[in-house]
Amino acid sequence: MTLRIEDYGLIGDMHTAALVGIDGSIDWLCLPRFDSSACFAHLLGTEENGRWRIAPAGNVVAATRRYRPSTLVLETDFETADGVVRIIDCMALRESHPRIVRVVEGVRGTVPMSVRLNPRFDYGKTAPWVIAKDQVVSAGAGPDAVELRADVPITLRERRLEAEFSVRAGERACFVLTWYLSWEDAPPPIDAVDAVAQLGVATADHSVRDQRRPLGREPGVQGDRVSGALKPATVETGLVVQVPLFVNQGDKIKVRVEDAAEKAAPTVRELSAKAAELVAVAADRAAPIAKQAGEATAGASSKLAVRSREWAAEIREQVASNGGGAATATATEPRTATDIARDVAEDNPPL
Repeated sequence: MTLRIEDYGLIGDMHTAALVGIDGSIDWLCLPRFDSSACFAHLLGTEENGRWRIAPAGNVVAATRRYRPSTLVLETDFETADGVVRIIDCMALRESHPRIVRVVEGVRGTVPMSVRLNPRFDYGKTAPWVIAKDQVVSAGAGPDAVELRADVPITLRERRLEAEFSVRAGERACFVLTWYLSWEDAPPPIDAVDAVAQLGVATADHSVRDQRRPLGREPGVQGDRVSGALKPATVETGLVVQVPLFVNQGDKIKVRVEDAAEKAAPTVRELSAKAAELVAVAADRAAPIAKQAGEATAGASSKLAVRSREWAAEIREQVASNGGGAATATATEPRTATDIARDVAEDNPPL
């Protein structure tokens, strides 16, 4: 059964992101980029559309989750009758290939765990070929392939990868899923615990170097967030971090906007003055041309009127010479207005 959208947490590496349910299931993941097709699409369908679930094998009494400060490292604690287990989910800093890192930690007691991995490429349309050998599994279809490296044996059962194991307090079991092109060799493995630690180190290093700190926690501010909304922001390290938007940040944002407007005002005034100057120069250059065109038009109109009067006089003279009758055939043919206009155009060539 698909969870409500508010029951999902987000993990990502700036190139793609996964949705992790409160039940320990990754129900949505596009690889290798945001605009790629999904290999886990249970969010929009059924388990046959792909998912990866790691959770206690028995009944869960309670589940709580949180992000590690200033990172997208998601921690989910499951409380059962046998004890408490924690699952740490994140995407490693991308150097070449996208990787999902999942670490199971025992907190109290001994908790039986269950793993169900069902990769389905192209939104669940394509079931991959699978090669499972002890703690390394490869699955691929078309150009896409994934490799799972685990600290526990993985078995193939009914087109689904499964594992059963128990974790005691203080123990860890790590899982790393890596995407790569199917015609290439799988990339070298990474250490899951180190990958999680690097996210915290990179974030802390950025906090020291970046003095701008546009939105985030300030000393003395209480509370975790406003109206439950976490705002994602990017940093130079390639992390995606969840930055709480606090109420008292509003005044600081207003001040920064006003400062920016004040700094931009001289530039805006200078550009406006230059634009006005260019308009004036263009108007000065256009004035003589417009005047010359007007004079030429007026001259042509005057000559057309003179020719029209001469033509009328010729007609009257011809009629009078014929005794008031019609003009003779041998007389000059009367010219039309088109003829007169053509003569005027010849006497007044274009500018």
